[in-house]
Amino acid sequence: MTMGKRLIRIATWRGRHGLRAPATIEIDVSRWPRRSIAHEALVTARSRSSVEPLSHAILHKMKRALHFISGDGVNFLQAPIGEISQQRLIDFLETMDRYFAGTSHVESTKHTYATVIRALLQYAPDRLSDGESVRETLIEFVPRQRRPRRLRIDRIPEEIGHIRHLDLKDLENKASSALKTKLTAIENAVEHAFETYNFVRDYQQSILPDSIDAVEETNLRKWIFNNRNYDFLFRKIDRRPTHLAGNILRILHSSEIEFSNSGWPLFRFPTHRRLKGVPQVREYICHDSAAPWFFSSLRLPNPVLTAIFVQLAAHTAWNIASVANLTARGITLDADKNEYRIQSYKSKSDDDTPFIDVPASSRLTHKAITLLLWNQSQLKRLGLITPNEERLWFGWGHNQRKPQDPADKYKLRRFFQSAGVENFTLAELRPIKAALTYLSQKDIEAVRVLLGHTHLAVTDSYLRDSIFFRLNEANILRFQRQIEATIMFVDGGDAALRRIGLDQEDVANANLWSTGDGGTCTTPMGSHPSSRNKEPQPCAGVLCQYEGGCPSYKLYVSPTSIEIALRTVEFYRARWTDLYHRNSEMFCKVHLPRLLYIRVLLDVIHDRRPDLLMEATSRLS
Repeated sequence: MTMGKRLIRIATWRGRHGLRAPATIEIDVSRWPRRSIAHEALVTARSRSSVEPLSHAILHKMKRALHFISGDGVNFLQAPIGEISQQRLIDFLETMDRYFAGTSHVESTKHTYATVIRALLQYAPDRLSDGESVRETLIEFVPRQRRPRRLRIDRIPEEIGHIRHLDLKDLENKASSALKTKLTAIENAVEHAFETYNFVRDYQQSILPDSIDAVEETNLRKWIFNNRNYDFLFRKIDRRPTHLAGNILRILHSSEIEFSNSGWPLFRFPTHRRLKGVPQVREYICHDSAAPWFFSSLRLPNPVLTAIFVQLAAHTAWNIASVANLTARGITLDADKNEYRIQSYKSKSDDDTPFIDVPASSRLTHKAITLLLWNQSQLKRLGLITPNEERLWFGWGHNQRKPQDPADKYKLRRFFQSAGVENFTLAELRPIKAALTYLSQKDIEAVRVLLGHTHLAVTDSYLRDSIFFRLNEANILRFQRQIEATIMFVDGGDAALRRIGLDQEDVANANLWSTGDGGTCTTPMGSHPSSRNKEPQPCAGVLCQYEGGCPSYKLYVSPTSIEIALRTVEFYRARWTDLYHRNSEMFCKVHLPRLLYIRVLLDVIHDRRPDLLMEATSRLS
């Protein structure tokens, strides 16, 4: 016990991905009298933890909450249970958040502290001063305070919010293309890992010798199966990397393999430095041991397990925890169709994920599941896991008899570096799949089914915080660019745009002066180069195609500009004879080129964008 402090040690466990280790948390109870409600609750919690250890996360937050609570909250927790009535307990619960007001914590943290103090009171003696039950009061009275809504961390790539586009449809197409490119890069990395694994197995088979020299085999076996007293024998054998690797593989395949309690083979291997030039040895090492490379034909190395995990996450759009919770029981095979059906568990909502069918046509995912099941069967054959084990994620690590995390940040970084792909987190895959599903189908229900949500409102919120946020961001930036580009373009033309790093695609053509032939005029107060006017005058808008065209003319195709062009054609259809007889020379030099230009433009639009032509035509009627 620390001098000057009274400590209570509560048993707990610390766990990660199925691995649990016993631990204790010390809570200082110096400020809580022995008969106080806080002290008695902590003593009860300590007693119960000796039977079933409590959550480390909750106890850690409880320790901090007891440290930071202030004001009347301290007075309440210091009071004996016999002096607390039900109404006083209710008043305390209702105003608990304010007892952390003097701290610098954010509102969500204060709410968390209030929640764990409420959990602590469940261990207090049950009877209040007026005979009411503590636990029944806690169940019946739920404060109206709600945890403030957290801003969702947007996992959609930032570049989506900076896409340059013409309209919403163009933005959606470019966003979909960018997201597909990212998924394709991930699939290429997975395929690279599978192809490399197949190459390593073929390579090992090719260097496997038919026989080994008897003396060399004796020396090598003594070095492999004994302690370091036989290190001098290693200098007597042929240490050429390929020859050495082949001989060790030969001995490994012909020997009875024994394993330690942690699952490591009782079998010495040379370091990867001794095997320089042998492909993938360095990439497959674990804890500086080359054992995973030599066991490649017997079980999967960690990079391949990581590739399988990534592929399943990309294909299913499950949460990372759901992929990690996948078991052999959740995988069924339809042998007639050669099709897998997989389902996992969602710990967040305590239910199952949607079923995912994986036909043979989904080549990478189908192969990933096949390899994962093969790896589990091999581990059972080697005796590393029990015959009735259902879990799947057993890799190389400190304890190979327990599941590993195949997708921690270090393994992911090495995995993507080996494939030359930009590093990213697996949390990005789920929103990317949801975004692609919505952009391709425009159906929120399809996204809801994909993500396994119960309510459409949850899916709508998910999309608003991810892909919709990025699309809105791109639209806002486009609007800002258009305002700046249009002002600069009207004032200084292309040269002004180039000075600020923009181009004519950023100009808001709809805000320019329409010329009636499918385009706009960038300088309506300027005249055609052939004009003799010295003073700026409004342009008549009919000389755009005269003598090779006007430099201020800018083609802009939209339903509105096409509609105006169609109305111009109707005008000429009704008035061309009058225009011709009034001034035949001007008709041939000005009106006829303009009419022919409009005709060619409408023909091109008819071939390439018939939807725009139909919309413009419908407006006329």
